[in-house]
Amino acid sequence: MSKLDFIKKLYNGKNCYSDHMNKDELGFLHISSGVEPLVSDMLDKHKLVFLTGNPGDGKTFIIKAIEPCIIRNNVFVKTDFNEVTNYADAARNIVDLYVEKKPAVFAINEYPFLRLCKEIKRINPDIYNEIMRGLIVK
Repeated sequence: MSKLDFIKKLYNGKNCYSDHMNKDELGFLHISSGVEPLVSDMLDKHKLVFLTGNPGDGKTFIIKAIEPCIIRNNVFVKTDFNEVTNYADAARNIVDLYVEKKPAVFAINEYPFLRLCKEIKRINPDIYNEIMRGLIVK
């Protein structure tokens, strides 16, 4: 596929999301920022990382950009919370990851993130408070 065909594919469609892109296409679009090293550093320290935002903000793109770190640290990755129907179970799994000091990265839209945080707070307020202290808002 030519670069021009690739650009045409991006215009006004679901193909503009990184979920459907191969490594070459991701590399063509990638502009390095301070986010990738920050997330990688947190995962190297066995932290839980929540990448929040709206659809298309680049959450999955960041996860794909730090793939070597994810592999190196055997990071738990969840890129889609849309299929989650039981937030209590999801919250318990996240609390377990935290307690086990297992690094994890989650790409989650803002509303599901708020629902998830509500459940984490109910299950373990201390972990909820730590998550809230660690939030980096841009």
